[in-house]
Amino acid sequence: MNRTQTLSGYAWAVVALLWPVAMLNYLDRQMVSTIRAAIRADIPSIANDQEFATLMAVFMWVYAALIMFSRVAVLAHHPSDVIASALVALVGTHLLRRWFAARRLVFRASDLRSKPAPSVARIKAALRQAISSRNLAA
Repeated sequence: MNRTQTLSGYAWAVVALLWPVAMLNYLDRQMVSTIRAAIRADIPSIANDQEFATLMAVFMWVYAALIMFSRVAVLAHHPSDVIASALVALVGTHLLRRWFAARRLVFRASDLRSKPAPSVARIKAALRQAISSRNLAA
């Protein structure tokens, strides 16, 4: 067996070991959306799909931020790489949203106007309610 075949076998072994890790990483984020009914039962202020979508968006943004900081902390990436990647993602997302709206694929251009974000007071009230209902259940 020559060196190239040995390295090729090693590379496939690494892929085989990392595949379950990547799959679990994907599944843990998807798990939150699969337990929608339980989340709605625990947090009564999430009454409709739009509020649940906001919760999912906040969860994904926090998840992405934590991944970003962890990659810099373990020196896997330079901060400039992370910032540049975030800017590329933001610009790409904005352009894609405009492209979809111009073709009315998901929503109309009139839907692109700013929407009010949840207030800090409402977020605090929802967290207090969730914590108090959890303490009552325990």
